Amino acid sequence: MVRYETLMLVRSESTAEDRAFLEKSITALVAQHGGVFGSFDQWGKFKLAYPVEKESYGLYILVRYQLPVSTVDKFLKDLYMFFRIKTGEFMMRHVNVRLEDDAPTVYLRPEAYDSSKAMAEAGSFVKGGRGRGDRPGRPFNSSGAPGKRFSHDHSSEDVMEAVTDEIAG
Repeated sequence: MVRYETLMLVRSESTAEDRAFLEKSITALVAQHGGVFGSFDQWGKFKLAYPVEKESYGLYILVRYQLPVSTVDKFLKDLYMFFRIKTGEFMMRHVNVRLEDDAPTVYLRPEAYDSSKAMAEAGSFVKGGRGRGDRPGRPFNSSGAPGKRFSHDHSSEDVMEAVTDEIAG
């Protein structure tokens, strides 16, 4: 038996019924191919690094399972067709990865966007005064003239004062 995991990105507007259908169907598909279902882990809502199908947020789901070596190819083909035909309206992306035999079964899961801890960190990031000017190589003003660059250790008051001076000056 070989271990696999499938990471899926589904639309954040997907319903609990959609996710339950996904879990039930993948469990049945693994069993149909003589495999052993491991876990169906819903990670939660995350902000995407770039828009996927015009969506900025998505729900990540990680599924782990074991399959006999002889059925892996057929299973992956059936899983791909299942995603294309049955889940096309709420599935955005998926990736299948074969795990090494010595790969850990437990690992740290990233903090979801909609969790209270992540929301608190996002609030402190916004209040911390980081603006466009602290990214290297990018001018602060949008007029094309070279602007003042700030490091991330300046407070928002320092940034606002420098912006006011630059506009006035």
